[in-house]
Amino acid sequence: MARVQALIENLKREVQLGAGTELLGLRKNVIALDNASAAVARVLTASESNSLVTLSVTSDTGSRGIAVTMPTPTIGLQFDFVIADPGDGTNDITIKTATDAVNFRGVYQSVKDGVEGSVFDSSTIVFDVSDVGTPAHLIGTSFSVVADGSHWYVIGGLNYGGEDASGTGFEPAAGTDADD
Repeated sequence: MARVQALIENLKREVQLGAGTELLGLRKNVIALDNASAAVARVLTASESNSLVTLSVTSDTGSRGIAVTMPTPTIGLQFDFVIADPGDGTNDITIKTATDAVNFRGVYQSVKDGVEGSVFDSSTIVFDVSDVGTPAHLIGTSFSVVADGSHWYVIGGLNYGGEDASGTGFEPAAGTDADD
């Protein structure tokens, strides 16, 4: 009995994958947000961590923006975002933290020549599609965020397809409206 107990206590709880090993059948969870029938207000949960959130503004009917609220930034939570369809410029895409004390921190980068990027530290990110010269340039705009327990950090920078500098089209701002 002592030997069995010793084996159980020393049991490793990790899987070692060697060279050439493949894990098949693993897929990322996709949260598809589309404003086709109404405005979207979606609160993400910690249990949805590691999901891809696709943002599609397929309806150009006014007042049908997409608003996403992040969960409390527990250490290690992560989400990926992609603008799949920015629409024609009528509705905005807003991603915000649950409180003003929590921010998104990172670097914004434009893919357009001659447009400078910037650093941002804000609780709200707005893609103001009506303020972008060519909304189609937003297709594929993507970024990933990871939480450290206090804030959300943009990993690898926020790649933005608009031709305008930060503050025009891509608008990081303070104030989530959740606790203002």
